[in-house]
Amino acid sequence: MLVNFCAYNPDHISKMINNLPGTLKHYIFISTTSIYKTGLYIPVIENAPKLNASKPELGPYADYGYQKWLAECRLKEDCTKKGIAFTCLRPSIIY
Repeated sequence: MLVNFCAYNPDHISKMINNLPGTLKHYIFISTTSIYKTGLYIPVIENAPKLNASKPELGPYADYGYQKWLAECRLKEDCTKKGIAFTCLRPSIIY
């Protein structure tokens, strides 16, 4: 099992999967609730709309949520191809 909280873009995911020695049975990716488009409904449900671009209003963090969403998409793609179980966790704040 692998728990990855350091990946911030799709390439990080692919590099990890393609360079691990041995057999990986389960990949747990710590993502973020920042992948969701802004909405009026709370709590946000898992299948709520996701970002489809960066958010320039966030300044230096404009790409954070969008890149994490793209990383989740890559995780699904790569793990599905290799038969690896995967889980994405989306905490809102980590202390």
